[in-house]
Formats: sequence, structure tokens, C-alpha cells
Amino acid sequence: MLAQLNVGWDGNLTDAAIIEVANRCHMLAQLNVGRCHNLTDAAIIAVANRCPMLAELDVYYCHNLTDAAIIEVANRCPM
Repeated sequence: MLAQLNVGWDGNLTDAAIIEVANRCHMLAQLNVGRCHNLTDAAIIAVANRCPMLAELDVYYCHNLTDAAIIEVANRCPM
């Protein structure tokens, strides 16, 4: 069971890889994708929707993300 994943600074990482992690690792609590420049909202929204245990998310310098991805993460945070 994967609970933490740090793939920050991987400039070749794509949405497909993170979506696959989200599909298979529902217990993921920490994810660092900082400086993964290719990622888009699709990857982060998949994580938000499929990883209910997510407590820490680093998206530092992920320039392709929009408010929509961050709003989806916020909407999935437990109260």
C-alpha cells in the first residue's frame, strides 16, 4: 500500500502516470509533484477524486494547473 510518493522535479512525468497512481493507490496520503511541468488539471483532479486519504499535496511550479484543480482538491478535503 503506497502512502507517500515523491516524484518532484521529474520534468518528463505526464498526466497518465499520475492518473494511474490515483487509480491504483487509494490510500495515498502525500504526493509531491512539484516542478513536474507537464502535469495538468486532469492529473490533480484524478488524485483529488480517487485518493480520499490525501493530506499533503505539493504542486510547486506546476504552471499548467488552473484554479479548477485546486478547487477540486479543496472540495474533497474532509471537514
